[in-house]
Amino acid sequence: MKKIVVNKKARARGWKVLALWITITVALGLVGPGMALWDVQLPAIGLSTNIGNIDPVLTGFEIQSDEEGSVNYTADSAYFLLEDVEPGSEVTFRYTLQNDGSIPVIARVEAGPDMPDEISLLESDSITVDAEDKATGEFTLQVNGDYDDTYDPDLKLVYQQWNAPLD
Repeated sequence: MKKIVVNKKARARGWKVLALWITITVALGLVGPGMALWDVQLPAIGLSTNIGNIDPVLTGFEIQSDEEGSVNYTADSAYFLLEDVEPGSEVTFRYTLQNDGSIPVIARVEAGPDMPDEISLLESDSITVDAEDKATGEFTLQVNGDYDDTYDPDLKLVYQQWNAPLD
């Protein structure tokens, strides 16, 4: 019977590769939970860094001006219908945004590319909503021509992390 001879250097190299593979697997397994729990305070310069999430939810939407109409909203969208609006009228809406996330958000209403010419977004100030808090914002639309209830204003509530500038 023939004896199988194993090279001792090859055997030692195999154990090193196995040990390296186990070390890398354990290290990468600890990175995820470590990043999820990372919250560093830098008191010397007044900065703090944390990793979290943003979760804005629309919790209120109403017409503020004297115009007649109806509104309907869900957690992520809003619909409105105006009645008997004259050309040149300005209609102000108020919305409430709740941030269920752990990082503050900044938000504002913007007109999209499919906004009809008969309606213009005049004013929409940015609001900042702290983590686990709510804030109220307003925007104003102007009716430029004969308003038809079939118009579908292309408006978007744009939000992002509070310390990133809105474009």
